[in-house]
Amino acid sequence: YEYLELPKSIVVSLKHVALRRGTVLDQQVIYRHQVLPFDSVRLKQARERVRSYLENNDVFFNGAKEKATRESAIGIKQAWSINHLDPVKQEQNWRTIEGVALIMKEFPEIKLKVQGTTTESKPPANQQLADFFNLDRDTQVPMIMEKLAYERAQACKDALVARGVPSASMSVESEASTGEMKVDFIPYTDAVVQASATLPQLLVGEKFSLATVDSGEGSISGWEPAGCVRTGRCDFTVDPEGQDEVVLKLRPRDATVHVTPVSIFDKGGYNHWMHGCPPSFPEAVEYSLKHTVSNVEKLSGRLPTRTRTQLFTSDKVMDGERYVLSLWSTALALETRELMARAGGTEVVVQLRPREARLKLTLKLAASGVIAEGLTLQIV
Repeated sequence: YEYLELPKSIVVSLKHVALRRGTVLDQQVIYRHQVLPFDSVRLKQARERVRSYLENNDVFFNGAKEKATRESAIGIKQAWSINHLDPVKQEQNWRTIEGVALIMKEFPEIKLKVQGTTTESKPPANQQLADFFNLDRDTQVPMIMEKLAYERAQACKDALVARGVPSASMSVESEASTGEMKVDFIPYTDAVVQASATLPQLLVGEKFSLATVDSGEGSISGWEPAGCVRTGRCDFTVDPEGQDEVVLKLRPRDATVHVTPVSIFDKGGYNHWMHGCPPSFPEAVEYSLKHTVSNVEKLSGRLPTRTRTQLFTSDKVMDGERYVLSLWSTALALETRELMARAGGTEVVVQLRPREARLKLTLKLAASGVIAEGLTLQIV
């Protein structure tokens, strides 16, 4: 959730657990509290600095299938070693690490997510990788690729630690089959809110439940409770000693997106000379969904055409955030749509048109002479 804006305040309701079905306390307790002191400008500066730096700097790894990797001193581990076997790329790797480390040292209050991703890989996977991770090269390819992505991200984190970035300020994530083989560095801050309110008239030993409420301007809309730290849920029991502390963690609310790719010829109204005899339409198209602000690809894959499909958006697409949806195929032109994702569902119908080409026609006479006027050309 590193690109989401934190809410400035929230509204929380308190309900009696036993009476929550249809009945609440006589007077529902609602209170506001502010987000902990947090400089969003500093976070944006850190993100922009890192993003700009990575435009011309990257981390390179030897491929698991390379002969040089197999024959290296550390074997398959070379596939996630910062010390690339090519001296030029090894120097570039450490220059990238040192540049990111210098930026993060300027923002000690900001954390850094090191995220490894891999492209989609078809079975069988590399045998050495499969053996190292103790996985099956034919049936567990996604797990093998995810572990490779994790090892590469972890190697970058270890390198950053070696350059003075505190280990506690960094986290490591990995994901396979995202369409891109890389390690990314993403500054972020924890979405922590200050829960400070005194709730009177609560009976000792009784169970209550906290929940966020949408109630007008200033309240949160795209956030929901993730649970109380102490109990793992949003329910708590009043302490017999008369004091109780409940920490309500928040997470962005998942959004739902439905996409229907259709042909521009399907409903008429498209003025084209092939309207009466439309070209064939592919059964599936490629798609990509990117966050508008960060330009980070959150989803990608293939979608069936002329079918309403729900994208798998859990923990990837968040309520209230803007995204850019792109659809294309070899026979169809690229179409993009900007959308606002909503928890209640966002419907997107994309009309796709054939990719147009240019035809150069050259007429040559079999014998010298003048081309007659009124030639008729028919393209079938």
